[in-house]
Amino acid sequence: VRLLVGALALAAVGGVGTATWLATRPAPPTTPMQFVVPLPDSVTLFGGGGRKVALSRDGSRMVVYGVINGTRALFVRRLSEPELTRVPGTPSEIQTPPSGSTPSFSPDGEWILYTDGSRLMRIPFGGGTPVVVADRQYGHRAIDNTNSANSIAADSDTLYRIASISKFITALGVMKLVEEGKVALDTDVSDYLGYPLRNPHFPDTAITLRMLMNHTSSLRDDAGYYWDANANVNLNDVLTPSGTLYGKGAMWGKEAKPGAYFQYVNFSWGVIGTIMERASGERFDRLMRRLLLDPMALPGGFHPADFSATDLQNTATLYRKRSTVNNKEIWNSAGPWVAQVDDYRNERAIPRANPNYVIGTNGTLFGPQGNCRLTAKGLAAIMLMLMNNGAHNGKLILQPASVETLLARSWQHNGLEGAASNGAAGYGGGKNVFNAWGLGNQHFVDKTGSNAGDRLAARGGFTAVGHLGDAWGLTSAMVFDRKSKNGMIFLIGGVSFNPDTNPGKYSALYRHEEQILDTLYEHAVLVDARR
Repeated sequence: VRLLVGALALAAVGGVGTATWLATRPAPPTTPMQFVVPLPDSVTLFGGGGRKVALSRDGSRMVVYGVINGTRALFVRRLSEPELTRVPGTPSEIQTPPSGSTPSFSPDGEWILYTDGSRLMRIPFGGGTPVVVADRQYGHRAIDNTNSANSIAADSDTLYRIASISKFITALGVMKLVEEGKVALDTDVSDYLGYPLRNPHFPDTAITLRMLMNHTSSLRDDAGYYWDANANVNLNDVLTPSGTLYGKGAMWGKEAKPGAYFQYVNFSWGVIGTIMERASGERFDRLMRRLLLDPMALPGGFHPADFSATDLQNTATLYRKRSTVNNKEIWNSAGPWVAQVDDYRNERAIPRANPNYVIGTNGTLFGPQGNCRLTAKGLAAIMLMLMNNGAHNGKLILQPASVETLLARSWQHNGLEGAASNGAAGYGGGKNVFNAWGLGNQHFVDKTGSNAGDRLAARGGFTAVGHLGDAWGLTSAMVFDRKSKNGMIFLIGGVSFNPDTNPGKYSALYRHEEQILDTLYEHAVLVDARR
């Protein structure tokens, strides 16, 4: 089973970097068998690390990264035949495969998957026209509009600000604190905050972490969801009627009591970050490193100012193509790429907290809702960990029971509208995009329509859990099916057009997101499923 993470050449992403990754779950234990296969005198194995030989699932076919007369190429052999032959249709010269890369077979043995430079390709065993399945990464993580030679290419170590996928990452941290006994999902969060957190329209209903994580807390973004260090804010002053920043209480919904109505919201995650700080006594960004990123040996995190020099250098700048009219940026596909965030080529990362910051007062500082930076392969590692019931490289990151709780469905839209509805299923210009939810993760139920629904593949049939992301020019997705252990991730550092002008044909996603996910599904997930 493959976990494919990527964006394909079909996506209209201009010159901005797009990250991809391919990983596989561990194979079941088998009895080893050794045999010797001689190479023709004219063929040698290509060096560079990794296995350069692979067998088909039934053991009847072999594929080799080889070199003949100084030229890199693919060679195959049926084990019933006497020698290797070059695959007809492969390029006259395969670009140097990434270090450690290995050719492989589709489950039925009819297709060969191989890397050609940064691209993942497939070709029939008997030869034919090679097809691009995915680019592992392409484009640039930093762009120089005046001299393209100074632009910096994206690679597998490129860190992207993953936008709202950060909520899913934060939710993993919450579950770790649940395991440590420092928080509980159904306790009144007033106990952790040290002041009463109540919707004044429903003062008798307690608000819990579970409600904050599944967007049913009745909090809203109408009064804001981020206060920077210079504001010196304590969220107590924002959330309680007696607070100096409470204003008209626009952060509280009136539709229904907490727990009864879904409304996608960012602010709840700043409150979650504050609770995590209060419960642990640790600053949110550093707490997330201790709970999740360090145990999994993942670079990045929520606070670039604390990144190593290497991680900061590897962080992608996010872009939009823009022009300035009346001192305001607007979309212009013919304009230059304009940096939106994380441009660290000529400036340092600014700390998000002052030295006198009091832990547990303002968790919005570190952006639990959207400020995490991770690589595509880092997200892939997290996805595989969840697929494998919390295990990563022989270490248990989350207890299996925690994974079940995290991913279990905790809200589902009742399909009704108006006063009878139990949530706002639409978002932005799309309809019915939110149909079910876990804790910090969306459940994609394969609902479809023109610019409506949550369908992930044109033909339908792929239900999943995960999260979407859209901020500062970046669009992203992390979606997977635990049952089949198939998943897809893409991270795009910017597009050259206003995504709102290219709505989805069969979902509420943008059209370019549909094209990316559908191509991954057709050429990777389905290839693996044909057993």
